[in-house]
Amino acid sequence: MSKSLKNFLKIKDVIGSGPGQHSARQVRLFFLAHKYNAPLTWSQDAIDAAVLREKQLAQFFGGARAVLRDSQSAADRAMDAIGSAVVDAARRLEMAQAVQGGGGGGVGDGAASGAGGEAPTLDFAAAADALKAIPAEAWGTEERKLGQALLEAQDAVRAALADDFDTPQAMKAVMMLVN
Repeated sequence: MSKSLKNFLKIKDVIGSGPGQHSARQVRLFFLAHKYNAPLTWSQDAIDAAVLREKQLAQFFGGARAVLRDSQSAADRAMDAIGSAVVDAARRLEMAQAVQGGGGGGVGDGAASGAGGEAPTLDFAAAADALKAIPAEAWGTEERKLGQALLEAQDAVRAALADDFDTPQAMKAVMMLVN
């Protein structure tokens, strides 16, 4: 597209509620389906695919909310297990820091938890280890499958974004999880 050839689109002409216009989310999904360093061609097929992805994501999250509402007691049990596992990991981390001479006050990077009023920070690697240590009885077979699929999708998204910010591959991983 070139402004001098007058074959370009303005965002304000694309986003809106009129005929031929789309939501900001649909346009973002359109952009995510293309690499940042490759030529971008606006086509009806490409924007239709973005509209379809938006519908699929909306259905997925709507369904997830319904399942969470219906199984709140199971979710409460799982959250209790996650919370206690994270607390246990934080305690182990504090003990390890104390043994290594890292001080003791805070969780994570050794930041003082009382001095200066700073809140302790949580080491995300330790939190991930704690989540992996959730007792098996806290999850059913379907929850374990979904949890494994989620971990695989997270790894695929992380790898795609680390590989030259490959958003089409990252979106492919997300949509594989959703579908």
